[in-house]
Amino acid sequence: MERIIKIRDLRRKQFFMVDDEFLNGYVKHLGLSATAVYLSLCRHASKDQVAFPSMKTIGAELNVCRETIRRKVKLLEKYHLIQIIRERDGKGRWRSNTYILLDKSEWKRPMEKTCE
Repeated sequence: MERIIKIRDLRRKQFFMVDDEFLNGYVKHLGLSATAVYLSLCRHASKDQVAFPSMKTIGAELNVCRETIRRKVKLLEKYHLIQIIRERDGKGRWRSNTYILLDKSEWKRPMEKTCE
């Protein structure tokens, strides 16, 4: 009797990882919406840490409006968690964004809030 071996198909992404330093150090400064946007980008990222979901896709996943996503993406960029590559079409209109998840050595530390 011939035994059939099933090989795991890595093309079907079923999980992703997020660095503990992000969860322990950045979430309290970024807030829930920015954290959710970052997690969505992580979920869509390739092995090369490149993601290109549309704002419409992110909005549908998180049930948030485009303006919220835009503001939170800017915040993620401010802390060097992501780099955004913006592309225009032949007529100069914005076509799409590509998001690169940056290595934590690039991350800008949030300023700690202190009690007075």
